[in-house]
Amino acid sequence: MRVTIQRWSIGVSVAVWLLAVSFVGALGQIPSVTEINPSSSAVHTPVTITGSNFGSTQGSSTVTFNGLIALVDSWSDRSITARVPLIATPNGNSTSASVKVTVVGVDSNTQSFTVIRGIVFDSNRSGNFEIYVMNPDGSGQTRITNNPDIFDPDPCFSLTTAVTCDIIPVWSPDGTKIAFNSTRDGNFEVYVMNADGSGLTRLTNNPANDGCATWSPDSTKIAFCTNRDVSGNNFQVYVMNVDGSGPTNISNNPSPSEYYPASWSPDGTKILFCIRRTPTDNDAEIYVMNTDGSNQVDLTNNPAGDCYGRPTYSPDGAKILFSSDRDGNFDVYVMNSDGSGQTNLTNNPAIESNSGAWSPDGTKIVFRSNRDGNEQLYMMNADGSGQTRITNNAFADRYPSWASGGSPSPPPPSITATKEDTGCVKCLL
Repeated sequence: MRVTIQRWSIGVSVAVWLLAVSFVGALGQIPSVTEINPSSSAVHTPVTITGSNFGSTQGSSTVTFNGLIALVDSWSDRSITARVPLIATPNGNSTSASVKVTVVGVDSNTQSFTVIRGIVFDSNRSGNFEIYVMNPDGSGQTRITNNPDIFDPDPCFSLTTAVTCDIIPVWSPDGTKIAFNSTRDGNFEVYVMNADGSGLTRLTNNPANDGCATWSPDSTKIAFCTNRDVSGNNFQVYVMNVDGSGPTNISNNPSPSEYYPASWSPDGTKILFCIRRTPTDNDAEIYVMNTDGSNQVDLTNNPAGDCYGRPTYSPDGAKILFSSDRDGNFDVYVMNSDGSGQTNLTNNPAIESNSGAWSPDGTKIVFRSNRDGNEQLYMMNADGSGQTRITNNAFADRYPSWASGGSPSPPPPSITATKEDTGCVKCLL
């Protein structure tokens, strides 16, 4: 009897499906996808799917990428705008996806698509600083966090104003998560979220200020800076598990100094960091140490400030990107991982900072500059050629992350910085 009922149930299900297919087919409404524009894009950026017979409204219909349901912004019979869902891009490598539209239980043909690693950055274009993502060419700029607060003409300028800062984002190695700093709970803490903004989790919970997060290459650890051990500006480098447990001081310098983790080496054996021996020290240097804090070595050893922005290892670990004012103003430099071969890449009278990011293949660099009047993001080849602006608005776009890893340290006090820089440095400290 039970077998008979099960067979009857299966038969009814098949019959209903066949009826739906027959009905849709009879009306000539089998969905068809003809194009996805762009054909490659980053997680959570919008893409347009064109075709036919999608139906005038979405209803229960879906768009899927490798079986993952996409968030839909708009739906019509011939065009759908959807967000690329949470698909990993391990070590920044692109991932192939099959896209299809399902209408009344009937699937369209599949269309090939490529999920690429985007550039994540912070911007105050909405009034307060929030996290955004875009494609490497500057297209598809999309807000990820949405934590609005009272508008202030100097957003993120001081902890005495009621302004929330979500700043300094950094990719996890597989591109599915983003660590960042936020004042949403009153003081700066380290948070992590999925690349589409979901799954927000607070990792640190301390009355002191915690920030400057950088991921280990295996995604099991996060290094960060904190002044929890000594009040004031005595920041130290800590390492914690990726869930926020087990925070451990690895720099262990009780003197009035400031340590800021910047980048984990790709092989996982070293941590690049910046240090000011005193809060008024203009000679900010780039050091490297073992992951347990031992063997701290000065790489730049220069009387200038060498830590404006985010010193970062190249994806192969052979080079380090940094900013220095040794030539009179801040420019973007590159050096070998042992500190040799220090070379100015930008050579521009503007204030320029790497603030972050190599492309996953190491052939491009995204950096920020005020050469056109306000802080915007620019792209160049790894040798400094081909400098091109990729964001263009009246506000501040800063702290890009592209290849995995990296976190900024604040500028030395000698800098004549823009209000956006000074503000979030004050807000962070």
